[in-house]
Amino acid sequence: MKKIVVIAGALFLVVLLATQVFLFTHQPTPIDELRIKAAVLPSLKLRGLDDTNFEIPNGRPVVLIYFNSTCDHCREEMNAIKKEIDLFDEANLIFFSSEEMPSIVEFASWSGLSGSNVRFGKVSPEEVASRFGVLSLPQIFIYNQQGALNEIFSGETAPAIIAGALR
Repeated sequence: MKKIVVIAGALFLVVLLATQVFLFTHQPTPIDELRIKAAVLPSLKLRGLDDTNFEIPNGRPVVLIYFNSTCDHCREEMNAIKKEIDLFDEANLIFFSSEEMPSIVEFASWSGLSGSNVRFGKVSPEEVASRFGVLSLPQIFIYNQQGALNEIFSGETAPAIIAGALR
């Protein structure tokens, strides 16, 4: 019996240590590192809802929003943006995820957002990691019309604050 307790205790410590190592190594990339990596609007390889590749359009400010369809904060952000979508008439809104395409299509449909300035796309997890690092959800990048980074927001952010960063 004593042997079982010792083995169980040792196993518990190993699992605890492994969990701590995992959490430490998978922390979101610090904001300063994100600013360096994302200083210029990246040319992401995005696959659209219609299963064709697209690039982020030039010449207008861009709001890039990294999301996950199961993330409650992402859904709240989407609802807030939807209510104040007119704040983004002069910008391109690009919602991107590394999820499988059916999840992205369902999220886009659920959002109810459409228009010439709104796009949803899939990007590979490797590309997200190489272009940005590990991202929080939602992670919002604001670029000016020249493609320079204006601001980064982590987590839910009021649409008025996002729109204010477009200037």
